[in-house]
Order: sequence, then structure tokens, then C-alpha cells
Amino acid sequence: MDYFQKEVQDVLTELNSSEEMGLTTAEVKERTQRYGKNVFSPQEKGSMIAKIFDSLKEPLIVILLISGLISLAMGHIADGLGIFVAVLIATSIAIIQEGKSDKAFEALSKLSEDVHVKAVRDGNIVSISQSDLTIGDIIHLETGDKVPADARVVHRSNLGVDESMLTGEAESVTKITAKIDRENCPLAERINMLYSGTMVIEGRAIAIVTYIGDETEMGKIANELKQEETSQTPLQQKLSDLGKRISIVGSIAAAGIFFLELFNMYRNGILVLDNISMALPGIKDAFVTSVALIVAAVPEGLPIMVAITLAFNMQKMAKNNALVRKLIACETIGSVNVICSDKTGTLTENRMTVVDVWCDGKDVPIDQLHCEEMLQNFCVNSTADISKKDTQYEFLGNPTECSLLVCAAKNNIN
Repeated sequence: MDYFQKEVQDVLTELNSSEEMGLTTAEVKERTQRYGKNVFSPQEKGSMIAKIFDSLKEPLIVILLISGLISLAMGHIADGLGIFVAVLIATSIAIIQEGKSDKAFEALSKLSEDVHVKAVRDGNIVSISQSDLTIGDIIHLETGDKVPADARVVHRSNLGVDESMLTGEAESVTKITAKIDRENCPLAERINMLYSGTMVIEGRAIAIVTYIGDETEMGKIANELKQEETSQTPLQQKLSDLGKRISIVGSIAAAGIFFLELFNMYRNGILVLDNISMALPGIKDAFVTSVALIVAAVPEGLPIMVAITLAFNMQKMAKNNALVRKLIACETIGSVNVICSDKTGTLTENRMTVVDVWCDGKDVPIDQLHCEEMLQNFCVNSTADISKKDTQYEFLGNPTECSLLVCAAKNNIN
């Protein structure tokens, strides 16, 4: 039986916690050792050798490496070294840029983890980092707080939670404390539970933590995303196809020239089957010519140009506050034809806006509303709050009440 199916007192008893006293320091230490920290398990980082190996697995890079080895074997030291330098530059650009992005993502993750929450410890309400929460902790939440872990509501007062990031529903969810008897209750209908990552937009609550870290609903989603297999981007597919074509066409052309040289040697009497040793120098020259054709067909500068172009795009996106973890991903968005998405938070901003006002028997533009009684009611009968940065308003609380406050602000009523 899940926690949403149990009465509050049964949950408190099962988790050996108290609403008034919370957990003791000893209990916190023991539970932290048993359940771990309230953080998502980080994705395993690949070693530098693994990153270099992945970069060298690109088909075009493989062809360049083979061409470089052949050039060195033929005695063309300068050409061989030039090819290896081109490979080194292309792989270095990708590894360096992706390394910078990884550090930026780590910095953002640390910022998101450094959120404090009110919890009851040893009978006192203290402010602790959300990563220090453990199962059985009693937490106090109010308007504007981010829910730090999955929790069962113990007490609530006019509690409304924005769960759009989890369920896709734009409207806030009014929470209750009573148990839910339905066994296979969908996540969105478990209205006595709070979920990690959601926002309290109105009211306040006292809740008991039931799941932390990877065991939360958001943690399960994060783990599923880690297991997702990535396919090649359109650019990678095109470069792979180009590498295969170069290999096939170059090999066919080289074989054709080699056999043509042998035929000419045979026709001119140089190649005699009874005395092959006399023709060995000519055969070697024909082979060298054929291999040189394959090497010449490989575009040494293409991987460098691709890496430099994608690196510039990566930096340009970073200036627009868009971080890209993989260099090759910069090209992917340019190949998108159709985007299917839920409208909340994408096509819309999940914000209400007052667009028309009926006052004194007529329509009034929202910035010319002179009815002070109505504007004052907008402000007095509200638990929400707004703040203005530059020309944009930031909402805190019920979206409808926030829109009314914006209307009042546009008419110089604070």
C-alpha cells in the first residue's frame, strides 16, 4: 500500500517520525547512511581516453588515420604528419568545447542543489539544504517554495501546487490531507502528495518526506533519460555516408588503376608470368600510385571545418543562455522540421493576463481603468505577489490573482 492510500497518522507511525519533534540528529545520521543524500545519482563521466576514442570512431576520422598511416608507410612523412595534425585539431576542438559545457552544467547543478528548506529537527524548525533531507523529515512549505522531495501532506492551508512540469497540466492542484482509497490512482490524481521539483503557488503546508533522490518521481524520470540510447545526428549520418562513398569509390578507382597498370606492363612485355621478379619494381610503383589516389581523395580539412563551425555555433548559443553538452548537437536543431509539444510552458507561458475590463457599464482598456475600488480589491483580496524586472513581470502565487495585480500595477496601484 502506497503512502497516498494511508492516513496521516499511519504514515507518521510507519516512518517513525513526529510532527512536533521531527527527527533527532542521531536518526538523521542513521537514515542518511541508509537512504543516502537527497540528490539524483550523477551520470557516469567518461574518461578523457574514452572521449578521445569516441571522437576517433567517426568514419571520416578513421579514413584519415588510415590514410596517414599509408602515407607514412610510403615514405611521405610530411603528408602523413599533416593528416595526423588535422585529426588532432578536429578532435581537440570537440573535446575542449564539450569539456567547457560539462563544467557549466556542473555549476548549474550545484546552484540548483543549493536550495534551503524549513524542516523540524529535534523539536526546532531549522533551515537546511534540500540535499540534507531524509525520509521521515517534517518540512514546512509556503507560497513560492519549491518542493524538495516527494512528501505526504500532513496539514495544509489553502494549498495550491503547480505540477505542470510533472503532469503537463497548467492549472494548479489543490491539495488535501485525507487518504485516497483508489489503488491504481494516476500520479496527477494523488492530491494528498507533493512531488519533488513542483512549486507551491499559494497557501502553506506541513508534510512528511516519503521519497528522496532517485526514488522520487522526478528521480525516476531522470534515470530513464540516462538510459536513453542516442542515435546519430543528420550531420553525422551524412559524414558517415561520405566516408563510405570515399572508401568505396576510392578503392574501386585504385583497383582499376592498379590493374590497368598491370595490363600495360603485360602488354609491353614487362610483366612475364614466368619471371615475376623482373616486374616487381613496376608492380610496386603501380600499387603506390593506386594507394596515393585513395589518400588524395580524402578531404583532410573537412573534419576541422566541421569542428570549427560547430564550435562557433556552440559559443553563439551559450551567449544566448543555451548550453549544449555535445558539439555535434548544435547541428541537430537546424534539421528539425516539426516540433510536437504540449502548449503549457512552450507555446504559452502558463501566465494569465487581463485583456479586457467591464466597468460602469462599458469596456475599458486595462491601462485606463480609473475605478479605484475595483483596483484596490484586486490588491487586497490576493495572496499572490509580483515583481517587475525591466519590462517583465515575475509571478509568485495564483496565476489569476497575479494577472489582476499586474492590471492594478499598470494603473499605478501598488
